[in-house]
Formats: sequence, structure tokens, C-alpha cells
Amino acid sequence: MKKKLAIIFAGLMSISLIACGKTEETTEGSEGVSMDVSSKEDSTDVAAEETSEADDTAETDDTAVSSDTVNLDDYIGFYADGDCNEITIDKEGDDYTMEVTIFRLTDIDEGIVSATSEGVVFDATDAAGDPIKLLFREAGDEMYELVIEETTWDGFEEGQIYGNFEKYDENMSPVYGEPDSDDGE
Repeated sequence: MKKKLAIIFAGLMSISLIACGKTEETTEGSEGVSMDVSSKEDSTDVAAEETSEADDTAETDDTAVSSDTVNLDDYIGFYADGDCNEITIDKEGDDYTMEVTIFRLTDIDEGIVSATSEGVVFDATDAAGDPIKLLFREAGDEMYELVIEETTWDGFEEGQIYGNFEKYDENMSPVYGEPDSDDGE
């Protein structure tokens, strides 16, 4: 019995010495560079350095993106196209609001307005109560377009574009359709 206990004790001691001993292994870092990791303590330091470098890169990327975003104040106003579709972007305090009317289809007026490098993003809820993501952007020559980015509603398709929006100032009203000149007046 003592002999069995001595063998078990010797086995446990050898296992614990191996587990606590210094081991060397080669691992491949995130950039594909091989490095020797001498102990558990060293690998923790390497992981911390890699995390720090990744954080620095992420901060640089975030800064670059934020400097490319559009200025929401430039988009404040009333927009309309020739098909009775209307978009209003307004500022209330520090928050921006957006109302989108697609004639005879839907009105979307509650959601989160944010700026990206592409234009104004409107994350809202569609008429069916599901999330919808719209992008309102400049299309050139003082014209704008509304892009359906994400939707589950049958009334829209992802990637669908409503174009030819013009910005109107407070004193102007859009003219919808052609004036009726055959009314006898």
C-alpha cells in the first residue's frame, strides 16, 4: 500500500513539475509573424501588446471615418420629388428628426437620424412594425435620392431608390405633376 502511494505521489509530483516548468513554443501572431513564447507570463504580455496595437489602429480608423461623415446641419430642410414623395429633416435641440412620406405607400417619422460618409441614415420602424434603414444622400447637381438599405416589408425592396428630390426653402412649395391648362379658365 505504501508503495502504491509513493508511486502515485511521485507521478503527481512529476506532472506538477512539468506543468509549472518553463516551456517554449512557437505561435503565429495576428500579422503572420512567428514568435517564440517562453512562458505563460510572456504570452500574456504579447497578447496585451497586440490588443493595444489593435486598439490604436481602431482609434485611427474611427477618427478617419468621423472626419468623412456628412454634416447633418447641411441636410436640414424640406425635400420633394415630382411624385409627391417628401422628406423633412429637422433639428430639435441636439437631436435630429426625419420624416419620410412615400406617396400612397407609407409615412415614416420616428427613428434615429445619424450621419455617415454616404449621407444621412434613418433607422426607423416601417408600417408593419419592423425595422427599416433608409439612406438619404446627394445625387449631384443639387439633387438627392432616398435608398432603401434594409427592410423586411413587402412595400419596399432593399436597394430600391427614390430619386430626383430637390431641396425647397421655407418660401417655396413643390409643384407636383403638370399644371392642368385645359380647365377652361
